Amino acid sequence: MRLRLLGSIALITLCLSFGRMPNAVGQQLSPITVPLTVREPAAVARTNGTVTSGVPLPTGTTETSWALFDGATEIPVQTTLLPGIRTPWVLVDFQTSLTANEAKTYELRAQAPTAVSSTPISITENASTATITTGPLRVAISKTTYNLLDDAWLDRDGNFTFDESEHIITATTNDNLPLITGTTSGSIPGAVLTGRGTPTSLSWETSGPLRSVLKVDGEYINNGTPFIHFTDRLTFTAGSAVVRIERVLRNSYALEERYVKVQSSKLILGGNGATVRASTSGSSLWTTVSASGATSEIIPATLDMSTTYDPNATPYVNRQNTTTNVDTSGGMIIGDWSYHGATTVFDFTEGLTAPEKSQRATASSDRLVALAPASWYSDMGAFGAEKFGTYDDEIATYANWGWQWPTPGNPYSAAPLIGRMKATYRADWNRTDAGDLEADDLWMNLLMYVRTGSRGYLDRTDAMARYYKWELSWRTDGFEYMRKEYWCGPSQPTTFPANNLPAGSFTAADTQYIDYNIKYYGKSAGDHSWNAGLIDYYYMFGDMDALQAAIDTAEQSRQHTIWRVPGGNGVVGGNPRGEARELLNTLRVWEATNVSQWKTAADHLRDMFMHPNSYYDARGFYYGLTNETTTYNINTRFPNAKYFAGFMLGVTTQAFYRYWLLTNDAAVRTRMIQMADFALAHGTNDQGYTGDNTIIDYPQTGAILHLSYDQFRKSSPLTLYPYSSSTGAFIDTLTIAYRLTGQSAYLAKARSMWGKMTKRLGVNSYTTLIADDTHVGRFMNSLLNIPTSTLYPENGDLMTSMLLFYDTARMDSVAPASTTTLIAQ
Repeated sequence: MRLRLLGSIALITLCLSFGRMPNAVGQQLSPITVPLTVREPAAVARTNGTVTSGVPLPTGTTETSWALFDGATEIPVQTTLLPGIRTPWVLVDFQTSLTANEAKTYELRAQAPTAVSSTPISITENASTATITTGPLRVAISKTTYNLLDDAWLDRDGNFTFDESEHIITATTNDNLPLITGTTSGSIPGAVLTGRGTPTSLSWETSGPLRSVLKVDGEYINNGTPFIHFTDRLTFTAGSAVVRIERVLRNSYALEERYVKVQSSKLILGGNGATVRASTSGSSLWTTVSASGATSEIIPATLDMSTTYDPNATPYVNRQNTTTNVDTSGGMIIGDWSYHGATTVFDFTEGLTAPEKSQRATASSDRLVALAPASWYSDMGAFGAEKFGTYDDEIATYANWGWQWPTPGNPYSAAPLIGRMKATYRADWNRTDAGDLEADDLWMNLLMYVRTGSRGYLDRTDAMARYYKWELSWRTDGFEYMRKEYWCGPSQPTTFPANNLPAGSFTAADTQYIDYNIKYYGKSAGDHSWNAGLIDYYYMFGDMDALQAAIDTAEQSRQHTIWRVPGGNGVVGGNPRGEARELLNTLRVWEATNVSQWKTAADHLRDMFMHPNSYYDARGFYYGLTNETTTYNINTRFPNAKYFAGFMLGVTTQAFYRYWLLTNDAAVRTRMIQMADFALAHGTNDQGYTGDNTIIDYPQTGAILHLSYDQFRKSSPLTLYPYSSSTGAFIDTLTIAYRLTGQSAYLAKARSMWGKMTKRLGVNSYTTLIADDTHVGRFMNSLLNIPTSTLYPENGDLMTSMLLFYDTARMDSVAPASTTTLIAQ
């Protein structure tokens, strides 16, 4: 009882130091105050640098009035409440001036603001035109014949009026948004399509005094036939002579398998002018708008692609990658139900020196972030991770256990504070196989950024967000997900017409790119679909496209499962990771949108898991029957037995825990405890390790075999030892049971598993360790910081161990039991 009290006192003290605690029904006990630290990340000075960051709030918070303080001085702030069923957020916009690498801490308070901007954004509209004034800049945009910016004025004399001598861009009948279709060769011209015209939609996605975002949707038509959609997001900032434009080409059409080839897609301001060009999808560009105008080209000059790849072949066929010249090959392919784009910052400021241009270009692509303390995100249940273990919790736990670091001769034991990798880290089709995503890498890297404050994790997060939004997710624009696959049920169409556009313009290299990057290995499948990271990215940065991509992924999950009958074709068994991930996908979208169909879809998945006919053993595990599969000859090698992969059960428990937190479902709570009881009694072998795959009831009823992958598959050469990472499969399952019951035996077992898994690497023998009983083997998720690490199976401890350190840091603890003597590598 004393240990539980200590944990409760620590929690109350922590929350009061950063704000206030909600009571049992979510009512507020005192005004919220949250410290927010902004750190300059790019080694360049910022003057009135823009900050857009989300802050999680206690359950039930509905405050819409917020003030921001720099010490005792209130500064202007723009806030937007982002609702959440369990954890609402407030999106905070403000401006700050920082020297290179400087950090400054502000305080956000739930109270009526009084500070206002001296140059707030002004928007005036009529039926045909939107006029936006930021202070030094005024632009006019046609709502009926959209053509990017029609007119622009620069307040050169700073008198807050705009006369004709300051009219620097004037309306034109030319097309400022030309697109050229692809061909088989750069020497062959493609058709020039116009983006100028009536938009399909035009709306203010965000409208406030400090930041406003105009979203414009349109479509390119080729000889009366739809070719590709586009979306422009134009961002205006108070007091700034800059317009940030994100241009996205959206190849999203229902009931087609469609691949589109594009030679060129440009944004033109004030005449052609100098051209900046994207180097990859998602590039961040910066350019000044000179007297001759400015142009941005979002189709890159080169494209990385795979010429061969087959991870399912025997022997395995590795990726063979090459770089192709987009211009000479007639353009680049945009995948089926996928996006491509880039962001360009058009700077109208005149008279900039070369160093000033360099500074602005660097700053424009490296955002400022306002971070609350990691413990605030944890206590608020942010990232779908109710009370996750922070880096400080991990450090405190090791200190409690008497573990020191770094461990001599062990490079894995360094603290996981990684350096910048903005220019080097890419996540895209020719680097990432969607089938390797055994964890939500976007979610993990964002969580690691918040846990540690290490900016390199945000670099990874941004790269993963682009990949998840534009390539991995099946993007559905105004239509429901529907594909020709078993997952979607017998009522779905069995074929889709192939529609390569322009017809006859695809080369052999294009076909390789489609086959080896996009079609077979690039898009998410039912058991490898994730959207929680997209939801969290939306909350963290106000990215509406991330929210829409998360909804698109939930559509896929809903269509995969809503037609299946619990207890019938909706039986859940041997590989429950697919249904568990889809439960998380639908739950997280319901949390963010409060749209009932997602709750209905999640409840349906819950019923599939809980139905008596599902393959669940009352001893505490979901299973497959060896007799029902001939794969790897399991039926003859382990007849009349049951089997499972531990990490799949770990993912299932995470989904159950989120469902229980949102619904208080008693049956789900009981099942989580049953699964923890199995992990407590039978989750490891006699050496303390969990098998990659586990066989139950062979050679006799009650027998349990913890097997390596090779033993389970009868591979050659045969590795006898399971991956060390598999021992983490049940850590959060046990931690959750400790939270539900208060029984310390669950947490003791979880601690023991952490010691085992982190003091041994890969498939090394049980006596080949990287740390002794008094040293840290490795930190949470640190294997992903090794350049040679792969996504799977060593692809992140947070997937099944994110909760552990919150609880261990808040109770008196002893170190896990002895591992064995350190043996040098």
